Amino acid sequence: METLPSAGGRLVSSQESRKHSLASPSLSIPSSSALAHSLMLLFFIYAGYVQGNDPDGAMWMALYSTAALACVLRMARLDGPARMLSDVGLISALSLLALTSYSAPVSSWFDFALESGREQGGSLIMVIWAVTTTRGLSRGEGEGVCRKCFPVAAVLFPLAVLVAAYAIPKVMVGVDTPDHCKGLGVQFYAHTERRLPVEQHLFVPTTHAHVTN
Repeated sequence: METLPSAGGRLVSSQESRKHSLASPSLSIPSSSALAHSLMLLFFIYAGYVQGNDPDGAMWMALYSTAALACVLRMARLDGPARMLSDVGLISALSLLALTSYSAPVSSWFDFALESGREQGGSLIMVIWAVTTTRGLSRGEGEGVCRKCFPVAAVLFPLAVLVAAYAIPKVMVGVDTPDHCKGLGVQFYAHTERRLPVEQHLFVPTTHAHVTN
């Protein structure tokens, strides 16, 4: 094993030197993990809350609650239960992402003005976060620049998600959005007086709203 002289004259192994150099990046893995999970916890609570008027809201509330609880367990450093819950959420989110993609036309994929697009977006966010927390953020894997950049990226992602969750309902009003968020405290910058048929939800038959001139 290669040894290197330390500043105080003590010989240290190259492995110890490497561990020391990686142990104190400007934003450490534990601190970024706590901040990132706190931000995503806010998003998952908000995302579950706005399902209050959704015809199939119970399913999405359960999924977002699972993701929120996994964040709480991660912050409490209960990695075993958190990993199990994240795996359950990952499988569920992947299944719903596949179902929403299959049931919606390709032209409407990830169109956040539509219900199906928002469901796809929510599922994809949960997939990304479950993979990130179980495979990267909790372990702090990687070396050099990647290890130092990962904590920053892990915090920027939740921030971007929160900004999108706040902005999308305000600037992308679909035909179903006003009723979907009615009474939930979500305000809109744009409005539409003409009511069009409400699109199909994942597990709920299509219904048609009254059309006014």
